[in-house]
Amino acid sequence: MSYTMTSKPMMYVLWVVTPVAFAAFFAWGQVIKNYWMPIGLFIAYFILIFGISAYAGYKSYSRNRREGDQYRRRQALSRLAGDDIKKAMERDYELPREYSALSKKMFLNLGIMIVLLVAVLLVYSTLFNRISMLISTFLGNTSMAQSTAEFLRYFITYLIMFGIWFAVFYVVAKYTGLPYLSQNTSMMQNIPYIPTKSVAFYKDAVIFDDLYVLKAPLDADSVTVDEKRRFVEIVLKKPTGNLPYRRLRIYTRDPRGVWEKYVSKYLEAQVKVEEVKRPETEVEKPREYRCPYCGALLSEDWEYCPKCGRKIPWDELRKAYE
Repeated sequence: MSYTMTSKPMMYVLWVVTPVAFAAFFAWGQVIKNYWMPIGLFIAYFILIFGISAYAGYKSYSRNRREGDQYRRRQALSRLAGDDIKKAMERDYELPREYSALSKKMFLNLGIMIVLLVAVLLVYSTLFNRISMLISTFLGNTSMAQSTAEFLRYFITYLIMFGIWFAVFYVVAKYTGLPYLSQNTSMMQNIPYIPTKSVAFYKDAVIFDDLYVLKAPLDADSVTVDEKRRFVEIVLKKPTGNLPYRRLRIYTRDPRGVWEKYVSKYLEAQVKVEEVKRPETEVEKPREYRCPYCGALLSEDWEYCPKCGRKIPWDELRKAYE
């Protein structure tokens, strides 16, 4: 379900109105012996939720696009191009192992949820009948009409069943880190969002991939400045309204410079900063350019070689350091 749907009104609908409505319709279907009615309602409900989710996603995308267009009309403080980001990512040899470990954990947790769902289906009928019999015994001592008592029996039974399954799945989802409706536990929060098209730094916002606008101040838990793996990662306390990720990772050739000049200015308060230094053997040496024609030592502000007089091919020389 879209993260944009986790507002308080939607949470009330999901956790209060929906179970009560389902219990009432399911109970009424049992009373009138029309079992297709609750099934049809169940299908219609998910179609409706999917439609609302798709519409909310479209509105969020349109809003992000409009905000991005407004910022793009302004002069950015700095911009990381897609090619530069990808070159820094290629130097991070631990990234494939990190994604592999996350994928294994996700599939393991998904397997746990599937096993739990199968177990629920196996015990559903027995548990439902036992609860229904207990409710029937309690209602048998009342003077209400038979049809009303039968409706209440099924209605209360379904509510109890929904409550049991909610508690079980909530606990398991919270433990495994799988998404569970509007719960703040999500697989996406464990996976870093990595912009690959561009990162644009403005005075009061940073834009990822020319789409996602994150306005300052950002409420962050921690920041990692990893010079070894060449990234700055911000861990937010909770996802923003337009990006369902907590971990935001910016790859760059100069993580410390990006952190000190830009990212540090976007944070709401002092946060824990972890720094990972690059091993001495990996520290880049000062750039030394030599003329490809005569071997003379060059300065970057020269256009022609002072020894042989030929024009210096700076594009080719700089590519050697990329």
